[in-house]
Amino acid sequence: MENSKNETRAVVVWLFAVAAMVMVMAIIGAITRLTESGLSIAEWNPIGGALPPAGAADWARVFDVYKTSPQYLLVNRGMTLTEFKNIFWWEWVHREWGRMIGLVYAAGLAWFWARREIPRGYHAPLLGILALGGAQGVMGWLMVASGLVHDPAVSHYRLAAHLVLAVALYLSCLWTALSIEGRKEKGEGRNEKNLPSLPA
Repeated sequence: MENSKNETRAVVVWLFAVAAMVMVMAIIGAITRLTESGLSIAEWNPIGGALPPAGAADWARVFDVYKTSPQYLLVNRGMTLTEFKNIFWWEWVHREWGRMIGLVYAAGLAWFWARREIPRGYHAPLLGILALGGAQGVMGWLMVASGLVHDPAVSHYRLAAHLVLAVALYLSCLWTALSIEGRKEKGEGRNEKNLPSLPA
């Protein structure tokens, strides 16, 4: 029984950690918006974009892509590479932190699932949170993309959707963690690995 409680506690701590990461993500996102850095990376590259520009050639390429964006053409024309780097890094950190959240959540879910440590009744909700996180990432890009067409401003509707999804993701992690914690305290948090076998 003690092992079951410890395993359940690990799931709760993992969910609380993800919720905290989502909160940090919101803060980074706010700073990114306040510094007008959100449109600095004018391309969608979920895998390759995890690595920042490695040298002068890479920096020149991403800067050239940015120079085709409405923000550069209408607001920041004549910006130097050094000035570009100042806004680039905020958006890169924003996206990188989002990747880290996805990695921590997906890896944790796979780990607990493989070890059969997910409490009964929580497999579907945890998969739902994974899908919600994916939707949040896609909406983030759709929001940025809306500011790369004509005007250097993102769609307010997509911005609102992006924020709503972030709040929903944060609350879902907290709610699920507290629900599991509540079941554990009531002695109902047994997972599948520790369920008694039915009599033959």
